[in-house]
Amino acid sequence: MKPIDKAISNGSDSQEGAMGQIRQSSILIVDDDEGQRLLAGASLQQGGFAILQAGSGEQALEVFQQHQPDLVLLDVVMPGMDGFATCAALRSLAGGRTLPIVMVTGLDDVESIEQAYQAGATDFLTKPIQWLVLHQRVRYILRASWTLRDLQNSEERFRTLVNAAGSVIMVLDRKARVVEFNPVAERFFSLRRGEPVAANFASALPVTSDWGALLGNPQSFESTIQALNGDEHILLWNLSGFADAEGVVAGLVIVGQDVTARRRAEASMRKLS
Repeated sequence: MKPIDKAISNGSDSQEGAMGQIRQSSILIVDDDEGQRLLAGASLQQGGFAILQAGSGEQALEVFQQHQPDLVLLDVVMPGMDGFATCAALRSLAGGRTLPIVMVTGLDDVESIEQAYQAGATDFLTKPIQWLVLHQRVRYILRASWTLRDLQNSEERFRTLVNAAGSVIMVLDRKARVVEFNPVAERFFSLRRGEPVAANFASALPVTSDWGALLGNPQSFESTIQALNGDEHILLWNLSGFADAEGVVAGLVIVGQDVTARRRAEASMRKLS
């Protein structure tokens, strides 16, 4: 069956593509039952989505590579390449790693559901499908996927900036576990993400126990600490707390600027004068 690439649009679910053009979100429906494809397509068209179809797992891979849909609605039980194998194959393709894949199955046993998630499914629907609310469920999954993708992109940009910085940068959660750090911080502390901060941290940085006091009121001080290679450095520290969505302190951001050369130059100037 040829892919269908036209649908009714209400403008509610669209994305900004290349050159700033707004394009309609597209859904790839994969099912060997033509009747199920038509019913799903009609429901999703009512929600303003563009529809693509594939009657087998093999065809789904071809359609995906050609059209790059925004979400795949994938039946589990199909002859030849079943939904589990198709899902795993989609994940291995370019653009498939973050693709929302919703698996549709009449198998309500826990083993099948677990297998779907192991294959890389984002979510699953069980038959019989409530066609009147299908487009609402798909819209919710799409928007959640876009939010997660934006968050991942934001985290990646943040990590790039942190790694490129010339200062010590560390982020701790409210239990003093390491969330993030950059290569410069590793010169001074032995750090592992998800684990408590290094033992020599407390002696190097006399951090107040009341992190909430640092919300909107950063603490700055200067200290001399020893790097892991034995060299002594003078660092100008800035400590600030950050809050979660409830406004409760969630952790601490620590930035240390190495001012060793500056302080030594200032000391030399004082001696000369």
